[in-house]
Order: sequence, then C-alpha cells, then structure tokens
Amino acid sequence: MKSIALVVIAYNRKDSLHRLLQSLDNAIYDEVSIPLYISIDKSNTDEVERFADDHSWRHGKKTVVKHERNLGLRAHVLEQGRLLDEYDAIVILEDDLVVSPYFWTYTQQTVEKYFSCDNVAGISLYSFAVNYHLRSPFIPLHDGHDAYFMNCAMSWGQVWMKRQWKEFEQWYKQHLDFPYMPTLPKSICSWSEKSWLKYHTRYCIETNKFFVFPYVSYTTNFSEPGTHIRKTDTIFQVPILAGDMKNLRLPDIDDNSIKYDGWFENKALYDCLRLNESECCLDLNSTNGNTMNKRYWLTTRRLPYKVLANFGYTRRPIETNVLEGCQGLGIYLYDTTVKSHYPQNLGNPSYLATHFIQNSFLFIRDYGFRNFFNDFIQLFKAKYL
Repeated sequence: MKSIALVVIAYNRKDSLHRLLQSLDNAIYDEVSIPLYISIDKSNTDEVERFADDHSWRHGKKTVVKHERNLGLRAHVLEQGRLLDEYDAIVILEDDLVVSPYFWTYTQQTVEKYFSCDNVAGISLYSFAVNYHLRSPFIPLHDGHDAYFMNCAMSWGQVWMKRQWKEFEQWYKQHLDFPYMPTLPKSICSWSEKSWLKYHTRYCIETNKFFVFPYVSYTTNFSEPGTHIRKTDTIFQVPILAGDMKNLRLPDIDDNSIKYDGWFENKALYDCLRLNESECCLDLNSTNGNTMNKRYWLTTRRLPYKVLANFGYTRRPIETNVLEGCQGLGIYLYDTTVKSHYPQNLGNPSYLATHFIQNSFLFIRDYGFRNFFNDFIQLFKAKYL
C-alpha cells in the first residue's frame, strides 16, 4: 500500500478551515494512522494558526506549518511538493473545500491504479459539472467506469504522486514565462500570476498528460472570498458522494478510454472523423476558435467555409451527435481552405426559441434558481450601478 499524506492549505479563513477539517474528521479511513499537514501562509492575523494548533486530529499525527513570511498562493501550494520526498502521494486540499466521507477509498484505489502510469499527471477528487471556460453545464460521456481522463489539472481537491510531480516540477522550472499562447484556452492565459493551476494545466495540454476525474465528486468548492475570488460564487458547488463505493471500476488509459482535452472536448471525435489532432480543431463548445488555423474545424458556429459533414444538435452530451452520426443541423465539419456560403440555419425561429428556452431552463436549474437570481442582480449592479 502506498504512503499517502493529507495536506491542507490555509491562509486567513478560520471558519473555512474549520469546516474542511470537520469533514476530514468525519471521513472513513482504513489505515491506523493518516498524517495531516496544515500549512498556513503568513497573514495579518494569527487566529488561523491558533485554531490549527488547538484542533485535535484523531486519525494520526498532525503537523502545523506556519510560514513566517507571505509566500503567495502559487508558491505556497507548489511548496507542498517537497512532501513527496517522504510520501508516495499527497492529497492537496485548499480550505474552501469539503470532502465526501468516502474520499479516502477513492484516493487509495486511484493511487494504486495510476501510480506508475506515465500518461497520468495527477488525480482529481472534484468532478466538473460546469465547463469553467463558459460557465455552462458540462456532461461527460459515461462508459460504465467510475472515472475518465482530462488534459486539465485540478485545484479543488487533487492527488499528486511522487514521480509524476517531479516531472512536472522540472518542466515548471523551464516554463516560468506564461505569455498568451494559441495552443491554450484564452481563459487560462488570462488567469492571475498568482495561479499555480494554469501552469499545471498548461503542462497537461502541452505534454498530453491527463488527470483522472471521478464521475461523482469527492469534494465540493465553496469559492469563498480569497486570493482569486472577491465574492462567494456557488456555480462550482457540486453534489459529493454520500454512499460508499468500495470497488471502483477504474479505466485503463488507452485508445478506448474517455478523454477530454483542455477545452472540454471529447478526443474520441478525432477517430470518429478519421482526422488527426494536428489537422482538426474540436470546437463544439465554441471556445477554441481554431486559433491554430487547422484545416478542419468541427464546431457549432456558422462559418463561410465548405461543409464536409453536418450533424444534429439534439443529443447530450453534445459530442454524442457526432459519435453516433445523428442527422440534422447545428454541428458542422468545415474545410477552412475552401470558402463557401454560410450553412443552413439550425431551424425556424420558433424552434430556435424553444431550443434556447429549454437549454436556459436546464442551466438555471443546475445553477440553482436562487443562485442565478442573486448572481444576476450582483452582475447588473456591478455593470450598470
């Protein structure tokens, strides 16, 4: 069994830290002793340090690390990698998270499964319900396993493993500059210099490494005011596993496994279209924009190029329309070297209105009616008042 430690990242939010530690206390562990590290960056208060000192960790040894100067979020998080000199893997949890009582079972089994896997850069405890590039619902294709893969790193509960982290560290030291890059999503390039996650995600995209993602989340994120966030944002709240899943069905990472890229596009579409990644832009979410000027462009946009194939826009997840060859309009495969007329509209105005209303309702339902109303009012005030 691999040695695994828990690492909690804290700064100046005592109540958030209390909530996370309470969820960790209530989790189910098989081991006799689970080491817990609470790393606290220097702030203008010592109440977090005093609370951490007083907290009783009944599952093993507790170590409180108090930094005497402010490191900043990026340096503070990356500094935890030193613990992988002592442990096979570490679980990194920032203080605005809570964990499922059953997160440890998932952690153990995924570490055992992927510890020696060259293509896996890390393990996510969080399951995306929202595409963060668009803040729109994300539904991953399900093949019967309990996890899938993405060219996305994770900061809302993640596991770093010894060898994979050391490889990233070496890459990071050689890529400290972070200019705008057409090979990366624009949203990632716009993240603050305080972000460590954008480097890890860039690493995954550029080296084609993957994080393992569960279909059911083992953490949820409160997105409370802090280094990156000015006000509470509930859009990334997700349900967490409430029942034990003892024997997880974890996929091998091979040609048949479900993989998404850094734009939340299903990479199986390349084989389906019989095109190479180097020549085809996947843009079903309309976030890529074909910034690499690839010849073929699969998108929902209406563009003035020759249409090689078109597909319906009725199935969910959206890529199912292409993978199963659904007839219709709304998704187009273009040859961008041939200019042509814009393709036919998706349908008549009444159909489009119904389509828009239905999808808007589904989004608001997932977002939460009260959350949607409150956030809409806040955005309106910020823009117009």
